[in-house]
Amino acid sequence: MTDETQTERTAIPLPDDFPVQWPSADDGQQTWHRDTHHRPDPIPPLEADFWHASRNGWRNAQEILGTEPLYDSGNRCINGYLYGSSQATVTGAEKEVAKKRNEVRIDEAIDDMERRWQQEWQPEIQGDLSSWDGFDLDGAPLADLHTHLVETWQRLDRIWAIHFAIVHPAYGAMRKLAEYYEELFEDYEEKQDPFAAQRLFQAMPNLTVEMGHALWDLSRQAVQNTELSDLLNDPTCTLESLQISPHGQDFATALDRYLDCYGRRPPTWTLSHPTWRENPAPVLKNLREYLRPGTRDPRAEMKKLAAERDESIAATRAKLVGFPQPARERFEKLLHLAQIGMILSEDHGVYIDFGVTARVRYVLLACGRRLVQAGALAEADDVLFLHYEEVRAALLSDPMPDQRTLTAERRATFEHFSTITPPNRLGCEPPPKEEPENKKDEPADEPGILRGNPCAPGVARGRVRILRSMTDTDALQPGEVMVATTTNPSFTPLFSTIAALLTLTGGKLSHGAVVAREYRIPAVLGVKDIFDKLSNGQLVEVDGTAGTIRLIDTQEENA
Repeated sequence: MTDETQTERTAIPLPDDFPVQWPSADDGQQTWHRDTHHRPDPIPPLEADFWHASRNGWRNAQEILGTEPLYDSGNRCINGYLYGSSQATVTGAEKEVAKKRNEVRIDEAIDDMERRWQQEWQPEIQGDLSSWDGFDLDGAPLADLHTHLVETWQRLDRIWAIHFAIVHPAYGAMRKLAEYYEELFEDYEEKQDPFAAQRLFQAMPNLTVEMGHALWDLSRQAVQNTELSDLLNDPTCTLESLQISPHGQDFATALDRYLDCYGRRPPTWTLSHPTWRENPAPVLKNLREYLRPGTRDPRAEMKKLAAERDESIAATRAKLVGFPQPARERFEKLLHLAQIGMILSEDHGVYIDFGVTARVRYVLLACGRRLVQAGALAEADDVLFLHYEEVRAALLSDPMPDQRTLTAERRATFEHFSTITPPNRLGCEPPPKEEPENKKDEPADEPGILRGNPCAPGVARGRVRILRSMTDTDALQPGEVMVATTTNPSFTPLFSTIAALLTLTGGKLSHGAVVAREYRIPAVLGVKDIFDKLSNGQLVEVDGTAGTIRLIDTQEENA
């Protein structure tokens, strides 16, 4: 970056309650965007190191995919919040040529993603998970635990490379089918249906759906058992209380099996919060909601969606009869790849985003327990307020250094900034973007109407429940309209009870949109300033087909 460019950029004003000290002058000249998609909540130092390792995986994924880097990206944890910055490495005509070469590589990766996942990557990840599960975290000698920690951290580059190498082709496959569908049928009346292409790959079996169905099946055991239902409907119910109750023991055994199978996942994608296996309270809450009268049966909904998908595919094939053979063959190929992409977009998350993250958490907490035994920490989870190198060094030290004061200070700083709303951008204002020639004019604002991306069809009314933190789901009640920054697969069981979904970020192929369509609830995503425009308890009408949210006034509400 030249000095001239630096002087032209305007510094973004910093709030008084969010001071920033840049490691270098160059850092301060970049534009840093808060990562509200992956980590909207604050994170402790050790998790910041973990996210930095995951970001390195993208560079390794580009080697797997054979793509050329167009941007130099990095992330920073600033006052506990994750920020990212990207700078173009190629510009102008060179950038366009590189993009075309990358498109060819991604097309090749799409064609090969099913084979590579089934024959290479899934077995490799499964081997890593088995290795973690087979290690005696509390019984191993300290030196072996240290080696296990180092090996765990070294695995992250490769694991996250696989993550990105499967995510980009998976979503690319779904996007390509949608684009080809619009190209084929641009003159048809069906073009007015914004979800026609997405309907062709809905209701595909995947591990996230399997998890929800298994929980539904578990809830059915209590429907005809009044004593068990009463136990589960008690908000103070725990796995332990079920185990000691004569009416809950058999169910507790079944729930324990469920947690063994699906419980290695936290309520959100993070190292900081307990997994369901450690604390099954979120699962018990979902079970209580499944017991409410009128709750949608996810298995029945899946069958309806699958039937609708098959009908849509048959209708599309009928329309293609008069098309040239190459067009029909391309449609069939893209359809198959989009359906595989839909499955892998969820399955990889179960294995990597949650399965791997949970195992890393377990390793770190085991290190924390050893440090507690040596008097170096007050609590095992204080280890999260150390950096990776500090943990590794402490395990090798004899005696282990006392880290209690340091972690207490860092925890206090973390809790302080947890109460502050961070700015969405830091550093300097980015250069103005050129508007595309074919940019469509957005509809004019109307009083009482908010707009976003139409992402799942249907209309529903409900009261707003704002989830500013990804761990606030306990406040969500059946029939409410969930408002969040984004969603991830841990939110999936909630979709069976909410009326509609609204998010700050996201589009038609984002996780929230895909799952909302699977559960037949309206969704409008990418609603600007949604947290400033809505409040808890407010009655709204969500039109997921039009992409609108209508604010219902008091007079209409009481009519």
